[in-house]
Parts: sequence; C-alpha cells; structure tokens
Amino acid sequence: MAIRLKHVSVKPMLIVTALFFLIDCSDTIKEEGITPLSFIVDIAGIPNDTIVATSENLRLDNGYYYLNGKPFSGYIKEYYDNHQVKMMGSYFNGKQHGITLTYYENGNLRDSRSYKRK
Repeated sequence: MAIRLKHVSVKPMLIVTALFFLIDCSDTIKEEGITPLSFIVDIAGIPNDTIVATSENLRLDNGYYYLNGKPFSGYIKEYYDNHQVKMMGSYFNGKQHGITLTYYENGNLRDSRSYKRK
C-alpha cells in the first residue's frame, strides 16, 4: 500500500510560523516608559544638598567624593562654559548612587544612568 502525500505550499507555512513567532515573543518586548524593577534604586537616604563639581571643598579620591574631608551625600552638578548643565548625579557616602543625567552642550539630554552602591 503506497502513501500519497498532498502537496503543501511553503508560503502558508512560513506565514503561520512567522505569526507564531511574533505572538510568542510579544511578551518580551518592553514598552517605552516602563522601567524594569532591576533599575529602580532607592534614593530616600540621599539629602537634597546640591554642590557644584568645581567647589574647592569637594575632592574625588579613588572613586569617592569627599566634602570637607567627609564622604559626600547629595547631588553634584557640573556645568559647561556656556552655563548649561553638563552632568547632575546623586551620591551616597561618597559613591555614585541613583540616577546620573548627562547633557549635551545645547541642553538636550545625552543619557541617563542608574547606579546602585554595594
């Protein structure tokens, strides 16, 4: 007894496979504006004190910022020569912790980075 196979067109199979792939992967696509939980950093302990990066009392030593000899907690701002903000970052006990924003010289946001102290 011989088995006869019907001729199956490849196009419908490709379409079905593509649709299956798109439906299956749709859960992994991140919507813009949603922050994954791994990037949320608690900044509740950071005081609202802000200091300019060029302050003579602020010192960077081995990756830690010190203000008047003590580890700095607060925000540090750096400016371009045209007085636009270049960088604003949050620090806790001298170490970057929280969000650091950097800007282009025209004032547009360059990037946003999240830091978590260990």
